[in-house]
Amino acid sequence: MAPDGRSGDTAARRLDGVVGRHDHQHDRAEDCVPVVDHEPTGGVDPITRRQFWDMIYEASHNGITVFVTTHYMDEAEYCDRVSIMVDGVIKALDSPAGLKKQFNANSMDEVFIMLARDAKRGE
Repeated sequence: MAPDGRSGDTAARRLDGVVGRHDHQHDRAEDCVPVVDHEPTGGVDPITRRQFWDMIYEASHNGITVFVTTHYMDEAEYCDRVSIMVDGVIKALDSPAGLKKQFNANSMDEVFIMLARDAKRGE
């Protein structure tokens, strides 16, 4: 059981069901259902976390759009596009490589720190 009370592999099983269902559908854009999961790897063990990302890659390869929210900047490195919000406003949107180049950073952690430095935090 994860610290938040969820079963550690719940997110992975949910996504696995979507990926599996897609195999039985027609390959038309109208049949592809975007998947949104809010911090699915929070509180799960490293093996389940890796399995989740393997399924994300499989879903993407099958033409399924997957939106993932995360507070782990290393996970942002796995994504095709990243949006970073500060104070409820999108402050950056690009590929991880594009953001690192734009902010002259070596990692997505550095990009986030540069953006978050100017946060108002409820002021």
